[in-house]
Amino acid sequence: MAVGRTEDGGFSEMQGVFIDAPGFSLSVTGDCPETLETVRRYLLPWLPRRSAQGRSADVRVSLTRNAAPGRFEVRLNDRVIGENESLPYLLNLIQQSADDCMIRNLDRQAVVHAGVVTYHGRAIVLPGSSGSGKTRMVQELLGRGAEYSSDEYAILDMRGNVHPYPRALMIRKDGDEQHPLLASELNARVRTQPAPVALFLFLRYDAGAAGLDAVRLDRSDALIRLLQNSPQILEENPAVLEPLKAAVSRADSFAGVRGESGSAAAEILRLIENVK
Repeated sequence: MAVGRTEDGGFSEMQGVFIDAPGFSLSVTGDCPETLETVRRYLLPWLPRRSAQGRSADVRVSLTRNAAPGRFEVRLNDRVIGENESLPYLLNLIQQSADDCMIRNLDRQAVVHAGVVTYHGRAIVLPGSSGSGKTRMVQELLGRGAEYSSDEYAILDMRGNVHPYPRALMIRKDGDEQHPLLASELNARVRTQPAPVALFLFLRYDAGAAGLDAVRLDRSDALIRLLQNSPQILEENPAVLEPLKAAVSRADSFAGVRGESGSAAAEILRLIENVK
């Protein structure tokens, strides 16, 4: 049994974690109390959680310890999707399953792979694929007073606003393995309301760059780049085009290179103070 929060805010024993997410429900069960407690803490942390016992979920994840210490078999809806996996990897695997469900259940909203923070009520969106350094930039911006929205997805609505998706930050350490970290563990504020996008920054890391070296993009170029960074397929879901167009019509967009995250973050915050 794991120890988790009950619906009235107290604690009780439970065999798993059940989360009601927008458009779907998810449960994680297993035979390792410590692992279930870690999942309870870091998976979709802004949503309430309950005991999985006696509840049926749309997405069912089960974790079973195997012979190797600290290793697990992972099943998704009764299908094995991972064997001999470490805790950091399986957390990332479960998070990805939740992300995929979130994307499939969105209605008339567009999704972009991006880090997102809000500064003085306006959002900074940093599109980029996994491994591009966007999480490190988000972490640096949080340390300078920005509010956290996401380290992986920008969710854009028909008005061009970006909605929070404040999943745990996935920080790379011990090689390529990603470990979860809550914004609260960085003493950062978490955004709870949508915000208008002020900046789209398409940045590539260059160790030889000093700070930020970027040029302004026109709207059509920015729109193409957002589509290139979206997990949604335009031919299958043409409605995603309108939120992207609304966002680029009200934001300033730049592309270029950045140096180390500290100096780049300082210049990004100066830039947002000077845009419309």
